[in-house]
This record gives sequence, structure tokens and C-alpha cells, in this order.
Amino acid sequence: MAKDYCKANQKNSNDRKPKKIMEKNVAIDFGHKGTMLGLVAGTYPSVLKSLGEYVQNALDVDATVVRISVNLKTRNISIRDNGCGINEEEFRNALLNVCVTQKKFGKLGRYGLGLVSALGKCRDFIFVSHRAGDKRAGFLEWQFDSRYILGQKDISIPLRSRPDLTDEKSKEGKGITFVEWRTEVSIHGITDNALINRLTLDMLTEHLIGQYNKALQKTGARIFIRFTNESGHEEEEREVSYRSCTGAPIPEYRHKNTKGDGQTVFQLFLAKSFGGKRNGKVQVGETNNPFRFSWNDFATSAVDWLDDDAVSLLKSAIFEGEITDNKVKLHARRDQFVQNPDMVNFCNAVNHWTKEIGLKLQQEVEEDRTDDRFQRIALESLSRIEALIKGTNDVDLCRVLESFKRGSIGRGHLLNPNDVLGTQEERSLSVDGGVEGERDSSRGGNGDGREDTTKTLPSHTPYTASGPRGTRRKIVRHDSLGIHLEHSNMPGSSELWVFDGKTGIVQINKRHPHFVACLGDDKWLKRLEEHILISALRVQATPEDWRDFAKMFIENMTGDVVFLLTNTSIPKLPSKAVKEKRK
Repeated sequence: MAKDYCKANQKNSNDRKPKKIMEKNVAIDFGHKGTMLGLVAGTYPSVLKSLGEYVQNALDVDATVVRISVNLKTRNISIRDNGCGINEEEFRNALLNVCVTQKKFGKLGRYGLGLVSALGKCRDFIFVSHRAGDKRAGFLEWQFDSRYILGQKDISIPLRSRPDLTDEKSKEGKGITFVEWRTEVSIHGITDNALINRLTLDMLTEHLIGQYNKALQKTGARIFIRFTNESGHEEEEREVSYRSCTGAPIPEYRHKNTKGDGQTVFQLFLAKSFGGKRNGKVQVGETNNPFRFSWNDFATSAVDWLDDDAVSLLKSAIFEGEITDNKVKLHARRDQFVQNPDMVNFCNAVNHWTKEIGLKLQQEVEEDRTDDRFQRIALESLSRIEALIKGTNDVDLCRVLESFKRGSIGRGHLLNPNDVLGTQEERSLSVDGGVEGERDSSRGGNGDGREDTTKTLPSHTPYTASGPRGTRRKIVRHDSLGIHLEHSNMPGSSELWVFDGKTGIVQINKRHPHFVACLGDDKWLKRLEEHILISALRVQATPEDWRDFAKMFIENMTGDVVFLLTNTSIPKLPSKAVKEKRK
């Protein structure tokens, strides 16, 4: 595509009559009013958005390499690309097409919009370009002065030739510099308005990936960023290239418009969770156009047609990927679709997907997130109980552990097949494997939630917790006896916990008021579970005839424990009342 585009325009350039290279400044007059161009540039409210437009312009002329240099200390920015460039006539047409109606708006109009997007955000900027293969004209330079342009009724853009630049290595010599780019935008004196100039390397990277990821995949283009912050510190050059989705893929869904041949395609993934948080981003766009813009921008422009659930769900960071449609039309601003019946149909498709698929997936994710939290807290609680038992060497508690009839083992254990009674229904992690799957060298864990053993361990005492992570451990007899903690809805039961003295399984009722009261803080849950675990072991250590009474006593005390956990700031008595109480 790039070669065809360049060749076509090269042919047109060579067919034109030769023009004298301009050695002096001239002005190209436009019929626009400066205020009108200012309004157009104002549709891009930030320097970040303008940079995105210049990158889009580079990709529009088939650039494979784009280099951005940002210096916030000097307040200067440059964007260079190796695309086909543009000539004087194309430049003129690009600006003349900026203010035409959307119906007549074409590729040159969009290029022009990007070209003027920096107006009002800087003191001035210079645009230099050379049409590939046009040896007559060479490099040309246009100068944009924001204060002058925005204050004039009729504007003219100063133009001059740049015979000191060449893109042919063989022509480099005295007074002539070889450059590997064909278009450069140099922006000077970025505004000090913090609402407009807010920019970081990470912000720029994520913005470019969000809008041009599909285009980078299709063309193989690469973007390089050099960034110097306000204090003058230059960060390491960063390359921006195609980034694939890393989450779990959701089956592709196609929604067909019943009133026509329109089709909306959902290619989404469940974003990966890092430390319990997801950072997925959803993009939208036209089916046959690799340009994408964020769901957040689209939702802002289409709030009247989108259900609240659809807006919040696709903003939730649970999902990543894209939603495309073969009928919608990208607005000239490139941050929304043209508002027409096709756009409304697109919104209806999103609303339908949300109700039929999206909300169900969200519920599953929330349940997994909750289960993951419970498992993580359970492992921390079990680790403290293990430390308590080993540290005190409590005879009664050790006897309880030895009294279990069934244990569990992970992968890596050698065992007699006759001792295997079955496999756990749910996955579980062992404290020996380390919380969050991190290796605990003092325990011999291998970092994946299982014990690193190659032989049977009669004295092995695993402390395990069920949840979404880990493996389904094998249930064995008379070996690897330990405590297993799991959370359940316990339908039909009003008890906070139950303990199986044969297997060492402690089951906690997730619906119990005491448990629900502690959900607001991980520390509360951890302390409650530690209280439950030690209570279960102490009750089991009690003579069998006294166990019901012991459990009743502990259950009555648990309410007090929960109150103290969840009410960390208990009001003090007034000083007068304290004195009277002492008397």
C-alpha cells in the first residue's frame, strides 16, 4: 500500500510543469479566518491529543518509522516520519479542506485537521515536508505563528524552500544535510496551561497504543519516543510497537443489524489481573479502518444512546480488545463516530452484548476476584497458625493434627496408589508454596503453590486453602495430615464455621453476619479467620463430651471479637464521668 501510494503521487508530481524553487519567503493565502482554524484546533483540547494527530498524519502517508522528541524543560516538541511526505499543492488542499462539510470531508481534510491541531497550544510551529520522488521541489517549510493566525481575519502561511536538506545520501555535501525523514513538525513554546500541556512518557505511550495499535500491527510501523521532563532529566528512549492482548480471549461475538447489512464485531479479552487489579482498555472503530479510539471517548459522545450498564462495564478495566462496525463512520475529529442511524445501531449492539454476555462475565470476574481475595487471606491466616503451633509446640494442638485420618498432597510426592482416596473438587494452594505463588525458600516451596518434594513425607503437615489458584490435590490416608481452609455459602446452616475432625477441613460460612461484618478490611478477615482456626483446634482438643459446650462458649465470644475488630475507634468517656467512676 505504501509503495503504491508513493508511486501514484510521484507520477502526479513528475507530470506537473516544473516550478521554480523558492529561495525567498512567500506566503500562501487561504480563505479561512484565523478564528475558524482556532476553533478547529480547539477540538483537540491537549498537547497529548495533538501529538496523536501528528502520528496519525504520519501513518496516513505510509510512514514506517515515527520519531517523537519531547522536551518539557525547553517546552519544545518535534515529530519526524519517513512517510511519503506532501508537496505544496497537497498542503494547500489539506488546509482548504479543513472546514468543509463532513459529507465532503476526505483524507486531505483529516490531514489538515491534524496539521493545525497545535494552534493555540504553542507559540509557533514549523512544518517541513518533501514529497518522495519529487526532485524538483525538494523540501518545503511552512511557518505557523499561533498569535498571528488566531488574530487575523484572512490568513497566509509563510512558505520557503529548504535546499539545505536532502533525503538522498549521495547529495549530501557542503551546506546540504542528509536526513532520514521526509516530514518534520517542530513545535516551540508549549503553553504553560496545565490543563493543556499535561504530558508524561507513560501517558503518551498508552495514548498511542490505544489509538494506533491496530495500525501498527497492520503496517509494522514503529514509534520511538525521547522524553525529557521539566527538570531536564532525559528518560531512556522508548519504542512503541504493536501490543497484543494478553488476557483470556472471549469467544468472538457478531451482532447483525436486523434492518440492514450492518454488523458489529466484539473481539474482547478478560484483562489479566496484577496484584488484584486489572487495567484493560477497550477501543472502537470502523471495520475497514485500522484507526481506533477509546471506549471512554465514544461513550462521552454517545451517552444518550448507551445504557448506563454498557458505559460502566466497558470502562471497568475488566475487558480489553476492540469493538468494530462495518457501517459507522469516523468523525473528522477521530474521537467519535458521526451521529447517524448507523451509530445508533452500533450503540444498540453494545447494549445487547452487555445484557446478554457482558454482565454475566462481569459477575464471574467479581466472584473470582472475591474468591482470590479469600484464598490469599486464608493463606496468610494459616501461615500464622502454623507459626503458632510450631513456635509453641503445643501438645494438645499437635495431637489434634495427628488425629486426622485423611490428608492431601500436591504434585511431586511419591506415594502408594492404594493410599489415594480421590482428588479435591476445588483447586488449592499450600502455605509451603508461598502466598501469591512466590517462592518461600525457608519452606522449600517451588513458587507455584505446591511442595517441592520427590519422596513421601510421613511427618509432612500441609496448611492449604481452596480458591481459584493452585492445583487439585490428591486425598490420601494416614499421610500429609494438615489443616485445610475453605469458604462456602453453607446453605441451610446458621453456623459461622464447621470442622471435620477426620480430614482437618475448616469450612467458613461466607453468609454469616460475623463474616460479612469483617469484609470491609483484609485485616479484620485475617484476624477473624485466625480466631476461627484456633477455636476449631481447641474445641477438637477438648474431650468429646465437652465439645458442644466449648463450641457454644466460643461462638458466644466471637461476636465480641468481631465488634472489637470492626470498631477500632471506641469513644472515650468524658473526663468528669471517668472521675466519678473512679470514686
